[in-house]
Amino acid sequence: HLVFATSTVHTGALGGLAGADSICQARAQAANLPGSYRAWLADASQSPATRMTRHAGPYQLVTSAVIAQGWNDLTDGNLAARIDRTETGQQLGGVGCDVSQPTCHFVCEGGEVWSNVDGAGNRRAGVGDCGGWTTGNDTTGITGTAGNVGKIDVMWTAGSCSAIACG
Repeated sequence: HLVFATSTVHTGALGGLAGADSICQARAQAANLPGSYRAWLADASQSPATRMTRHAGPYQLVTSAVIAQGWNDLTDGNLAARIDRTETGQQLGGVGCDVSQPTCHFVCEGGEVWSNVDGAGNRRAGVGDCGGWTTGNDTTGITGTAGNVGKIDVMWTAGSCSAIACG
């Protein structure tokens, strides 16, 4: 099972979970990666824990670095390596990326990726999901929550940035 953060930047208007899955699949196909892909996202009705296969073997980056030895390891709150590579293997800036610079597309502490997922793969209660990942407008007051590509503890999925404007 290959894991990556998409190389493309998106607002919270992902087209719901199905739209986000399509984005991941398109990025994987553009990079000639085998298999099918889903976004590590949760909304009010689904989460990775309910919509993904719980793989018993390793989860690894496209660079072959192992991040977890199976689903239980993936969801135990600690990764073996950061999920800081795109579908092509390019390393992303993480914590410490200067958010004032145009090459840094992060908005909080650096390294944010949309998620709304807790460490066990379930929906995070009490935080936003950009209206089910359909809203990309900053004027609505609807927010989203993110994990962080620079982290290997539970913050990789349940980051400290929990009220990011969806635009």
